[in-house]
This record gives sequence, structure tokens and C-alpha cells, in this order.
Amino acid sequence: MKGPLFPFVFVTIACGAISGFHALVASGTTPKMIDKESDARVIGYGAMLMEGLVGLTALIAATSLPVDDYLAINTDPTIAITQEGERAGLLRTDQLAPVVAQLEPAERAALGLRPGEPASALVGREVPLSVALSLSNRTLAAAGYHVDPRESEPITLTHDDFARLGVPVTDLPRLAASSNERIAARTGGGVSLAVGMARIFGGLPFARGLGDLVAYWYHFAIMFEALFILTTIDTGTRVGRFLVQEFLGKLAKPLGRSDSLPAGIVATLLVVGGWTAFLLTGSVQTIWPMFGIANQLLAVIALCVGTTWILRERGPRPALFTFLPLCFLGTTTITAGVQGIARIYLPLAQSPDPQRSLQGWSSTAFTLVLLACVTFVLIAAARRWVALLRRAPVTGAA
Repeated sequence: MKGPLFPFVFVTIACGAISGFHALVASGTTPKMIDKESDARVIGYGAMLMEGLVGLTALIAATSLPVDDYLAINTDPTIAITQEGERAGLLRTDQLAPVVAQLEPAERAALGLRPGEPASALVGREVPLSVALSLSNRTLAAAGYHVDPRESEPITLTHDDFARLGVPVTDLPRLAASSNERIAARTGGGVSLAVGMARIFGGLPFARGLGDLVAYWYHFAIMFEALFILTTIDTGTRVGRFLVQEFLGKLAKPLGRSDSLPAGIVATLLVVGGWTAFLLTGSVQTIWPMFGIANQLLAVIALCVGTTWILRERGPRPALFTFLPLCFLGTTTITAGVQGIARIYLPLAQSPDPQRSLQGWSSTAFTLVLLACVTFVLIAAARRWVALLRRAPVTGAA
């Protein structure tokens, strides 16, 4: 299932137009990096333009890929381990015993084959495509796939190989060989962005005649994304530490001191331990939708604060410049949160697999907390707006 365009495509676009994380974090870091107050407008507007450029680049990179290739990269469908008749699968029935006999222990575990179980136990079972492609090239070559046993990744799979797995592709085999990476079933958006950018840059007129630059552009984009994620985690962890210390300071004043090394270590361990546990109990499929929703819910809070300040200082008309985007962003993002719970997390929570069930319940709980907090902020802001609108008009309002 490709999923509904509304509201998630608007959440994706909004992430490139306004980032709640950046809006809130910049309020604490920007004053430390400017010489005078008037510089904030240039920096803030420039940051918004660059954020929008990232969003446009991501959309262009995604839409430049054939639909089949985009889905092959960003989905991880389950495939049958055995082929029966015309049914797609990883191994033909006559290959099952000889191929399984040469599997490494890690590969047997990946396929769900317990020690001592015969190869016939795999008949009727299914595995994610990412697991199938994580098998060694030696194993895939023995199963008849077009891979080099000496390579570490199956980068030379052909159209026939993907058809055998039941995955329709268009240009994916060439893109994988050009980038020198396995790109199928690499969910999360990062790989498709890198592949799309590499495909565009590699096809520019000046790039022709300089050799195949797809691999260079692909790895450059991946490096850029990795640095972006690392700085986000670093800044988020530090801001989280300050918030945790402020909260702990309400319980015990020494824990709230920012100049206290023990207090800083305790708060840092709590924050790092929290997002580590969240990563260990989640996956890209569950965390990535929540990332977009959480980021835009933070943007809703930022717009609430901005609307309140403008309404108080400048009056109703200028406040529309933040209130109208707030209405659109709040509607789409809250809808995305509710649909994410109903369509992704609660069905995942009903899974018989304890690990997947834990992922579903934890993601549901976190999303509900986010929605409850934003709803509280919206109600408090609305009450404040009503009070401000009832007072006398601001004299000299611009």
C-alpha cells in the first residue's frame, strides 16, 4: 500500500518549510551567535530559505526516480523463502537443502532457522526483503543470483533477480551498480534522497565525459545526511539535558544547577538512555513517521508563541501571518498523528511478535503524549488570544 497523500505529504513539505526543532532550538542559540538584534532577521530568513531548499531538493530527488524504484528502496516487503510454481520467492524448492547446508550461523538465525531444524522447516515461511539481501553473496550466488561471491554487497542483481524476488524495478539494477551500494529495501528516505540526487547530478551535461559520478554523488549525499543527523542528535541531546535538569531541579535543587558536573552527567545519561531505548525498541518504519509528526508539532508550538507575541505587540492583522500557517500546520499534523496511531502503531501493537507489539505500544504512547501536550498549548494560546483581542487596540500598531 502506497498510503494516502493527505496528510503525510503535507507534513513532508512542511518539514522543508518550517522545522519546529530548529525554530525552538534557534531561540536559544541565535542570540549567542549574532552581534546585534537586526542580524536575527537575515539569519532567520536565510535559515528558512535553506530549509525550504532542502525540502525542495528532497521532493525533486524523490520524484525523479521511477515509481517502482522508489518503492523498492523505501519499502521492505516480506517475501516467501521458497518458490513454488509461479510464486516469487528467495530459493527454489530444489535449492533449499544444498543452499541451507552452507549457511553461516548468522544467516540461519536471520532466516529464523533454529539450530538442529531441517531445511524443510523454511517452507511456507517469509522474511523481509532486507533480510534476504543481507545474506552473503556466496549464498546468493549458490542460489543462482547474478552476484559476485567476492563482493560484500549484492550490487549486481539484475531485473530477473528482482522479478524472482517479486519486486518490480525499472532502473534500480543500474543505479545500484553505479553507486556501488545495495540500495533496495533501504527505508527511511535517506537512501532514496541520495540516489535521486546522484541520478540528477550524474546526468548533468558537465558530468558527461568525466566518468560515472553517480557513486561520488551518492556517497557525498549520504555523508551530508549523516552530518546533519549527527548535529541534530548532538544539539537535541544538549537541549534535552537542560530541560531534564530544569525538571529535576524542581525535585532537588542541586540537580538543577547547570554548573554541577554530577547533575549534568545524570541528566545526560537520562536523555541518552531514553533515546537509545527508543531506538532499540523501534525501527525506521515506526520512528520515521513519528519524527516528521513530532517536528511539526514543535512547529505548531513555535507558531503559537509567535502568534501570541505578535498579537500582543502589533495587533490582530500582523498576527495573521503566523496564525494562518498555524491553522494549516496544526490541522494536517494532528490529523497525521491520529492516523499514525490508527493505521501504523495500533495495528503494530496487535502483532503476535512481542518485539513488534512493544514497538507499537511505545510509539502509540509517545505520539499520544505529543498530541496531548500540543492540544494543551493550543488551548492555552487560544485563551490568551481571546483575552488580548478583548483588550483595547494597540496604539501605533504596524
